[in-house]
Amino acid sequence: MDAQAAGERLGEPPTGAGCACRSVGGVGPVITVPGIAAIRSAIPPIRAGRAAARALPTAVDEGVTASRGGAVRVRSGDGGSDPVGRPETSCTAMVVIPSRVPRMPVRRGSRSGRVRLRPTCVPGDSVWNRAGLCMICSRDLDGAGTPDRRMPRRRRETPSMTGPAHPLVTAARELADRVLAPRAQSVDRDGMPESSIEALKRSGLLGIGAPVADGGSAAPASVVRETAEILAGACCSTWFVQAQHHTPVATLVNSADPVRERLLGPLARGELLSGVAYAQLRAHPRIPVRVTRERGGWRFDGRVPWYTGWGLNDVMLLAGVTREDEALFAFTEAREQPGLRPSAPMRLAALTASRTVSLELDGLWLPEEAVALRTPYATWAVTDRPKNTNASPAVFGITAAAIGLLGDEPSAKETAEVLRGRLDEARRQAYALADHPVPTERIEERLACKTRAYDVMRAATTAAVVAGGGRAMDLRSPAQRLAREGLFLLVQGQTTQVRAAHLARLGTPDPEAPLSP
Repeated sequence: MDAQAAGERLGEPPTGAGCACRSVGGVGPVITVPGIAAIRSAIPPIRAGRAAARALPTAVDEGVTASRGGAVRVRSGDGGSDPVGRPETSCTAMVVIPSRVPRMPVRRGSRSGRVRLRPTCVPGDSVWNRAGLCMICSRDLDGAGTPDRRMPRRRRETPSMTGPAHPLVTAARELADRVLAPRAQSVDRDGMPESSIEALKRSGLLGIGAPVADGGSAAPASVVRETAEILAGACCSTWFVQAQHHTPVATLVNSADPVRERLLGPLARGELLSGVAYAQLRAHPRIPVRVTRERGGWRFDGRVPWYTGWGLNDVMLLAGVTREDEALFAFTEAREQPGLRPSAPMRLAALTASRTVSLELDGLWLPEEAVALRTPYATWAVTDRPKNTNASPAVFGITAAAIGLLGDEPSAKETAEVLRGRLDEARRQAYALADHPVPTERIEERLACKTRAYDVMRAATTAAVVAGGGRAMDLRSPAQRLAREGLFLLVQGQTTQVRAAHLARLGTPDPEAPLSP
């Protein structure tokens, strides 16, 4: 069927679409199609007028075309292959279709092969947001992701901390509201669906810290922190998986090695999701992973105790220590291969959905071109040690989500206000220290703020459980999930220094008393 004929075909949603609800701003439906090649293949089922249909080929070539109220906007890539040999899928076409085309309802369970739609969904008013979800019922383009209707929408406790909402903050909220929060309970119980990862890749958040020239956003630290709070409060498992991605991106940004050119763009644009395995370096002088020269490349031997995102990540950044006492970081595909064997996914008290495994390394060989960083261990450690002395934005995200649950209980409203005030103060102090220009200074203050943030989180998650009563013990309850996720954050990224400070805080008679120097 040619493009003109496609304009006459009415009443059919895009192939595989799980829902169709309404238009945005009176403009008409928005349909997100991955890949430039997919635009032409999607033309037949797209319900558009003749003018909009004829505009598609021009849009593919020129990027933007508008005609009679309809428009096609295309962000294109090079159409090649990604570093692990798969077709390029970074391109996104956003087709805005005139809303004046007559609407035709679709029967539920029709024999035409269309998916079941909610009675209120009408193909003529379909809208898929940038996360690939219906703007009304949160179904994704695969027809999956139906929200857990038993869980009411909660009050958002993360007001913009950056003045007018930054576009990435808006994208994070949309992803949280439409994908992560509705699925959080099922993800906690059953695991993370691939469609959640794909929505994350499409959101633009994976390049938040990458240079604009490489496909990122180069967002300020305040925006990075706010988006992390939003994601963690919606679904901590998803936040944790994507949090692994930002260390590889930052490593490549500061790298002058060939791997930067090959991987930074795809990682920044969300074409690839990366994991990271470097926490074992903090065990120094013990060497869990040894790296040695072999055949013009590098051989990795040892054991990585924790690797998050197995089966979800495309690539990983792996670190070890050389015989010259250097920290060496190199990229490889995140899959089982000669010299690399994963354990079964760990069953954890929280965040089992993050697919955390251990990795056995027995002669994994990587070429020199895979190396992203090679530096004396002492130099690397100086920059690494202060990182975990700052409070994690995820702690504030979980705290805010727990406070949001208290709004459903009239008897808990006063408690919620008190906790909200404590949260705001802890956040203000922690982020002021995080913005201090010298990260190795004021370490004691940073640790004090970090442990105070833990106190507020523990109080908020406990209050959510208490307010929920016996219902909070149901595995379908968000209160018990947030409480377990809070426990996870107490030890996530924990160093000896952080552990000592936290234990000292817990041993202080007055929980609000400052830490002893």
